[in-house]
Amino acid sequence: MPSPSAVEVGSRAARPGAWRRIGARLARHELVVGWPWLLPWVIAVAPVFPLARPLFEMFRAQAPFPMDLEWMEGGQLYHAWRLAHGQPVYGPPSQGFVPFAYPPLHFALLAVVGAVAGFGYLPARLLSIGAFALAAGLLAREVFRHAERGPHRYALALLALGTVAATVPVVRGWYALVRNDSVAIAVTVVAGALAVAPRPGPARLVALTAALVAVVYARQTGVFFVAFIVGFVALRDRRRGLALGGATLLAGSALLALLEWRSQGWFLRYLLCQRHHPLLEQQIPAGLWEMLKAAPYLAVNPVLAAFLVGRHALSARSALWVGLSLAAYPAGLLPFAKAGGVTNNYIPIVLLAGPAAILLGIDWTRLLAGRGRRQLALLAFVAPIGVHLYRVPFDLSPFTPSPPAVQRAAALNAWVAALPGEVLTLNHPMLAVLNGKRTEQLHARAIRDAADGRIGGFGVAALLRRTRPDWVLAGRDFMELGVRTAVLRYYRPVRSVPAVVPMTIATRVSPTTLYAREPERRGLRVLFDFEDGGLSGWTLDGEAFRGGPAADVDAVLGVILGVDGRALLSSFAPGTGDAAKGTAISPAFTLDRDVISLLVSLGGAPKNRVELRVEPDRVVAAVQQARLEVLEEFRWDVRRWRGHRARLVVIDGSTEPGGRVMVDRVELFDP
Repeated sequence: MPSPSAVEVGSRAARPGAWRRIGARLARHELVVGWPWLLPWVIAVAPVFPLARPLFEMFRAQAPFPMDLEWMEGGQLYHAWRLAHGQPVYGPPSQGFVPFAYPPLHFALLAVVGAVAGFGYLPARLLSIGAFALAAGLLAREVFRHAERGPHRYALALLALGTVAATVPVVRGWYALVRNDSVAIAVTVVAGALAVAPRPGPARLVALTAALVAVVYARQTGVFFVAFIVGFVALRDRRRGLALGGATLLAGSALLALLEWRSQGWFLRYLLCQRHHPLLEQQIPAGLWEMLKAAPYLAVNPVLAAFLVGRHALSARSALWVGLSLAAYPAGLLPFAKAGGVTNNYIPIVLLAGPAAILLGIDWTRLLAGRGRRQLALLAFVAPIGVHLYRVPFDLSPFTPSPPAVQRAAALNAWVAALPGEVLTLNHPMLAVLNGKRTEQLHARAIRDAADGRIGGFGVAALLRRTRPDWVLAGRDFMELGVRTAVLRYYRPVRSVPAVVPMTIATRVSPTTLYAREPERRGLRVLFDFEDGGLSGWTLDGEAFRGGPAADVDAVLGVILGVDGRALLSSFAPGTGDAAKGTAISPAFTLDRDVISLLVSLGGAPKNRVELRVEPDRVVAAVQQARLEVLEEFRWDVRRWRGHRARLVVIDGSTEPGGRVMVDRVELFDP
């Protein structure tokens, strides 16, 4: 007679053991299909794969676009071009070229890429795309290493890549641009990956030191990441942390000293000029809301991290990446609030948040006993991330150049290449350089940054006189910042460009008008340029003008736009400042040319004016309206009084703040 156990093999009493065995096999991934294997892949693949194709298509369209996608791209590339051709980058502003207020790592990398692959938008944008891919790959690798062994590790890594890709719309398709942002986040992620090791050896410490120096010299705000990483290493091993901090400080300071020496002391002035930009705190809440919509786990990460700390369950890897994610807030929000709310400043905040959230979820599941329960808990944690990625708006068409835009850009390049002679393309320097023009270029954004940072003395007019380009190609944006004054002194508009190419991303500044160089100023005679610092022969009445010409415009008056050289005549008086009133009468001179020109600012005060008086004392011309702290050129036709003796009379009748009179470079010439 069969034993009871044999009879009951197929009975209800035996079934729980069978289900337990099947569950154990599923937990060990011994079956091809099962929820521990399948569901993580469904959660990852369903939302991530639809992101891949439009991202690839956007990069494929952006990379070869033959012009700026964003108005500072050409400026970044031109910095590298100057560096590769032995021209100064961080030299004095009087040279004409003014650099962006950025450290040199990105320029140096672009110069190396240009030396190997040639200068152009394609290799430069491939550098940015490669840096973005490196950062995303390393973050996915961190998630993969932190997860428990099994196929779901790959699914979690793929999900981390999805959280990175989902940030593209909120940063406005920025990752491919010829800007320093992708390189900056890549070197930050490299430094974080190197700092994860619990007891880094000498070789890793050297590599980490180099990476930390690179973080700071990629973008100034990298100091927040460097401070956190050094503190993180020090908390785990004080001796290694102190060694890392000391080595980073020493290497960074040595490089700073070298750059200061090579730039004659200008490097640090340019680098720090953004500290003077006004802080627009009202932009921060709107920016945070935009980031939260793109990466809702930004709100969850600090809470979950605090919970895990309380349970002594926060791993070192999670602590590192969550800490870097928190350090990204000042690194991103400070320039966002200062720089007009440009969305590239979102990058470090939103890019690190997703992988950090997945790492925290893995830590949370480890509080649970049993592998099956941990996997269920992890699925419950990452499922909302997958749902968010599936629902995130991922329309990249606004950041993808259209075929008509490509055609217009090609037509504009061909037109510039066909222009005879040299061309200065304001704000789009590579439009000239890549089409065979070799005249020196400049960028209004750099001049704006320097002016906001109280650096002046821009040599725009001197650059135009020295290089004498045949043409200037500009958009409407150039009619500011004193660039207008310099250009319109020597150039006149002749026609519109045949193809206007609007920028695809951020500030939409496009070349619209061609300016031709005016004929040489025949018989040019400079009457007064005030560069000698004296007022010999001038007659002064009242307190104004008693200080003589402002020999250091920045120190005495602040930044005056449109100044020609380093000095000008100003009614701003020592002690009394703008409250001073008075008159300055020039020595007599002969009107032996047909035209007299002068640069004037009246501080917006109606009682201020500049007069031309023909002897004995007849007012034949006057300037009574000129913008505040922007010198503009005025011309008087004096052929009627040719041969007569005349004087220039500068009158300050205002006591209002800012109501000063300023005069610079008075010239006589024949048209």
